[in-house]
Amino acid sequence: MDDEGLSREFESLDIKAPISELPPYIYTPIEVGHFRVVTILPGAFEDDIQIEITEVDGNLSQELQYEALSYVWGSEEKPKKIYVIERGLQSIVSVTQNLAEALPYLRHFDAPRKIFVDAICINQNDTNEKNEQVLRMAEIYRKASNVIVWLGVETENTAHGLEIIIEAYKSIPYRGESWVPTIRSILAMESKTYQVDSTWINAINDIVFRPWFRRLWVLQEISVSKTAIVIIGKKKMSWFSLVAGIRRICWNKSILLQANTHALWTAQTAFELRHIANFCPESYYNLPQLYGGLRSFRCKDDRDKIYATRMLNTQLRNWITPDYSEANITSHVYTSLSIKSIKSKNTSSLRHANFSSKRSDTPSWVPNWAFYDLTPWPAFECISISANSVAKAEILRGENLVLSIDGLEIGQIISSCDFPERSDASIYDRRKLENGFLISFKKLYEDITNKPLSIDHLTRLLFLDQFKESYQSPVNLRSREKGRTRIWERIESPEVSQEMLWEKWSSDGSLFITQEGRIGVGAKGIKVGDTVCVLLGTDPAFVIRALEGTGRHIMIGWCALENILYGEALLGTLPVPWQAVCTLKTDPFGKHLPGWRNKETREVIYGDPRLPEADKDMYCEWEDTPGRFYWHGDEWRAEDPRLTSDFFRARGLDIKTFEFV
Repeated sequence: MDDEGLSREFESLDIKAPISELPPYIYTPIEVGHFRVVTILPGAFEDDIQIEITEVDGNLSQELQYEALSYVWGSEEKPKKIYVIERGLQSIVSVTQNLAEALPYLRHFDAPRKIFVDAICINQNDTNEKNEQVLRMAEIYRKASNVIVWLGVETENTAHGLEIIIEAYKSIPYRGESWVPTIRSILAMESKTYQVDSTWINAINDIVFRPWFRRLWVLQEISVSKTAIVIIGKKKMSWFSLVAGIRRICWNKSILLQANTHALWTAQTAFELRHIANFCPESYYNLPQLYGGLRSFRCKDDRDKIYATRMLNTQLRNWITPDYSEANITSHVYTSLSIKSIKSKNTSSLRHANFSSKRSDTPSWVPNWAFYDLTPWPAFECISISANSVAKAEILRGENLVLSIDGLEIGQIISSCDFPERSDASIYDRRKLENGFLISFKKLYEDITNKPLSIDHLTRLLFLDQFKESYQSPVNLRSREKGRTRIWERIESPEVSQEMLWEKWSSDGSLFITQEGRIGVGAKGIKVGDTVCVLLGTDPAFVIRALEGTGRHIMIGWCALENILYGEALLGTLPVPWQAVCTLKTDPFGKHLPGWRNKETREVIYGDPRLPEADKDMYCEWEDTPGRFYWHGDEWRAEDPRLTSDFFRARGLDIKTFEFV
């Protein structure tokens, strides 16, 4: 029956039964490869919502015109009941208040509307069906003619907030049809000054503080969509315009100093991930990059931190299959992901291991992916403390899961202090806390070591060497000297700076001092007596803690130490006149690659000058893929196959095998 016939048939029904007396809708088993869609039957805005639920063949869904809803479920307390019409019979389904609030705005007055709504279209009480349907979710949203982003109802600030965002979007000069603006246009937009007052901030926050921007599943739903429209009450605009406008706002320094930067950056993440889905290889994000970028997103079920991101990473799809059974608890999912990553010779997940946030039912080397305030290893892509070495790691099974991995001890911690706690205090008060913290750390260092604190070393650590001088191509970053001045002003001047130094660290970082008098920055929870080590095959260094009498350790978290950012602990200092730089690769995202620049001739090479030249048959640089790759055995690898444990032992380094529980 066509939509018009369906509408006429419905209009002829005489619904008399009170909704409280109707039985619940009974889901019939769905065929493999099929999914359901909801037809919202026409009516006036104030009428009761009445729907039909239809099973469709997913293989034929391209012939079926339907939309898909992207929204936040919200609280399941006090659910609302809506009518279901099936072959002239009536029943009810219960939905959350958020969904019940949205449906009248989605209903057409004079025509039915077909929409995929996960809460209704998937039998939430059937685990097997839920597992199968979650696997198909990306396909369902990809084949939808349109994705509807429901942000909620209007408030008194909504109209003004949308006006600001639309104005910002219209000010973006694009290069053809590219989503990437020119460097010149970005600089121009950053320099523009907005008149930002409380009314302006309230209007923007009315949009970006809505829960949709922190729901993890929306990333999959929006990144695969053909087109998307945003609805706030009775107002509509294209999703691209909305999020591009928000992204534009994020580029302006005058706004960042006054608005809630965390909310703004979270809002634009969906924009960037759709860009990646459209233009880049699926493997563009490795696991630490992926989960580092998504750490602020929420999901009701902690297992969804993994399941909801499978479509963004090929390895995840190969390693993890959604399983919502009660036996497959969250710790099993997280541990399984770490084990499969390590067995694939990829130790990158260790960057997120943080003892202060770990789950009580997982080993210390398994990250707690659901810890929303997790501070990941925040360095840019050209830093490799382990010098692009080969990881020698394996999982030892026994009473407890043990990670065995080779590495090098480089220091013992004799003092540490955590960064100031994140709070809801004003930016001015938080800057004062930062000033006081730096002054206290300088005094602590000089009391312990009896020598002055190197502002240069502290600057490079706090900014992790992200300065103009670290890049071969022009970038919109401060110079190293300006960074040094910022730190110096914090310590020596009573004036409160206009800039926050370490939003990236939040409240999860710390500064520490080793017995050799070197300073380091790392994860929270470091104690006196902990050891700093480099684990082969991982980008950061790590703080580890010995378990007395066992010969084993627990992993506290990542760290960086002065003068080891570019592999100096393993390969020694760079010879004069070479310096490490990032070079811009001409791929869709301008991916940066590590290189080495001769400061005298300005020549840039991609082979480490501390190593003999590699056999030309050993490596390949792919123009369409980020990175430098080495042929080893029967596969391409990202690490240098020469840099093994035995290689470093032959050079006189005391490479040890650490066991982590």
